[in-house]
Amino acid sequence: VRNRLANLVDFNGLISETRYLCDDGLSDTLNALIDIIRDSSKNNNANEEAAISGLPISPASEAFAEILLCEVVRKNRDRFAFIWENILSAHYNSRLTCRPEGSEVESDSMILTPGIEKCVSGILKICIWASSRNVFANEVLPTLEILHPPLGACVWSPLELNLDKHLSEGLWRICRNVDGLSQIDDKAWEGILGLLDWCASRGGIPSRDNFGSLDEDDPSLQAFRSLHLMLHAEELKDIVPYGVVKSIRSLVEAGERGHCPKLSIAGLDLLQLIHTRMETLVIQKESELLLHCWNPTIDAVAEPAEKSRNGNVRQHALT
Repeated sequence: VRNRLANLVDFNGLISETRYLCDDGLSDTLNALIDIIRDSSKNNNANEEAAISGLPISPASEAFAEILLCEVVRKNRDRFAFIWENILSAHYNSRLTCRPEGSEVESDSMILTPGIEKCVSGILKICIWASSRNVFANEVLPTLEILHPPLGACVWSPLELNLDKHLSEGLWRICRNVDGLSQIDDKAWEGILGLLDWCASRGGIPSRDNFGSLDEDDPSLQAFRSLHLMLHAEELKDIVPYGVVKSIRSLVEAGERGHCPKLSIAGLDLLQLIHTRMETLVIQKESELLLHCWNPTIDAVAEPAEKSRNGNVRQHALT
């Protein structure tokens, strides 16, 4: 079916042609794709109603609509602000944000479907692109908060939305653009640090092949790569918020959980780096901020020094 469609329809040309649409035409195109996705989601949850209205849209078609939506947006980068403010932000939030019972919005369970996976991929692709565009990064990067609890709807899902490796790869591609991250605001940093903490806490799964190591695509390893790059990048010196300590602490715990002392020790080295940078707060006489940041850092070091099962980790934490 895919090959037949590819031969019949020039999808690349179709996407490229949207550049010549007026704002209303582009808006109608995107809203039509969103309506297809919304109808497909309803059909998946109400088969009887779908049978009455006609043949339901397949999950593959729903996923393809998400892909087209993302690609059309990326092709119209010069109108991104208009698209994001009027269409795309509302779509992603309504698709992935949790709806607790008792709220004004009807509670809805979200299960893992190809459409959901492509929706998450779309957000990551746009965030990766926006991280290199200082004009849009502050508007887009906070959306990362809806990819994980407590705002992410996966916490209410009857099936575990296990896209952790997917998210950690996207996180790395965002964080490696240090030039773009040097210009973002506090809200955007909250989105990045929240995803960092989630990926670090979801990793630490022991490898089946080698004892004492993790799989190469383990989320905690990707989180470590991102943290190590940001904290050692000259462009981000004194810019990365001290709230990153929470993510590093999760990293140390992941190493303990996965029987990987190298990861725990690497996390302790990052905590040492953060502690060293607090000297600037002493020089600037910002005592309240120093106390607010220093206590969590010491607690993060003290826990493995007391509770770690590995002697090397305990010794490293004490020194």
